[in-house]
Amino acid sequence: MAPQKKYRRRIFLIDKNLQFYYIISVVVALIVVVVYMLIVFNLTIKTSLTSTIEMLSTKIENIIENPMISNEDKIGSISDKLINMKSNPEVYVADIISNINFTLFTTTLIIIGLIGFFSIYISHKIAGPVFKLRKFLNENVKNGILYERIFLRKHDQLKNLIQDFNEVLDIYEEKIKKIDILVNNIYYKYPEDEDIKKLVNELKFFKRRGHGGD
Repeated sequence: MAPQKKYRRRIFLIDKNLQFYYIISVVVALIVVVVYMLIVFNLTIKTSLTSTIEMLSTKIENIIENPMISNEDKIGSISDKLINMKSNPEVYVADIISNINFTLFTTTLIIIGLIGFFSIYISHKIAGPVFKLRKFLNENVKNGILYERIFLRKHDQLKNLIQDFNEVLDIYEEKIKKIDILVNNIYYKYPEDEDIKKLVNELKFFKRRGHGGD
């Protein structure tokens, strides 16, 4: 027995419309997420730095406006504040980092929620038709019901697949109709033939238009 050849898919864009739809959706979603993260990150840093500068400015203004402190002492106090800020930058940086971490955490939760919603919305356009197809196969085709068809919503995907499936049902329904006519003609000629009777009964399994259908 000859070794079985490994199947390698050489063409990756098989259904261009369907694949490009999801490629564009993913790219747009990533761009929105990146832009949103950059905006939030910049706003957080700007807000934190502004808050730190305002706090330091307020302390310096309080020193300057305090009439109980001499000018020399004011200069000394301001110098002490600046030296403290220079020697202990982690105190001010920690507040900025804390604000950034909180913003990133809340932003991440929001993004996860949006991605989850977006994923459900996008995947439902495929999951819905697949669910309909499986249900139709189990409830209709397995029971010989050939007269019904699958209909999708306007924005559902896999329309080509479902259209091909419906066309195959049309073909099989027509073929079985012709076979049924031929078998019944033979049955009228040979009504006592047991094999013909069995064949007639087997064909009754298939329900078509005008035969237990519409």
